[in-house]
Amino acid sequence: MRHGVQRAYQRAPSHTMQCQGDLLAIVMQYHMYFDTYGAPPVNAEELASFEDAFDTLPSHQQRRSRCIAALDSGDYVISWSYDLREGLDRNAEFILAYHRDVPDAGGYVVYADAMVKLVTASEFASASKASSMQAD
Repeated sequence: MRHGVQRAYQRAPSHTMQCQGDLLAIVMQYHMYFDTYGAPPVNAEELASFEDAFDTLPSHQQRRSRCIAALDSGDYVISWSYDLREGLDRNAEFILAYHRDVPDAGGYVVYADAMVKLVTASEFASASKASSMQAD
């Protein structure tokens, strides 16, 4: 790949540190919600409105604010209603959320075990996705 093309590719929204951080905020909020209620959120509104017992801490407030902004952007596809317990031993295999450009351009994804990883479009196509994938 030529240097200029590679730099443009790396600046794509799905390849930025912002995207990586947004996905981490989303998955952490998803896990906190699941740990509190014993069930997954069913949509963006439910996840965004969730306040955990630690929301008074600045770090939790920042994570929650970032998650809400990411959800409001419409840039992310999230598997709503994915039960983290069902595949507990296999959560590292299932993509829980990703930037909407990933299927075409590659980019960051987050797995159900909260691992954020940069994948190509072809790797994404062959990867296992958590059930109930839907854009929101």
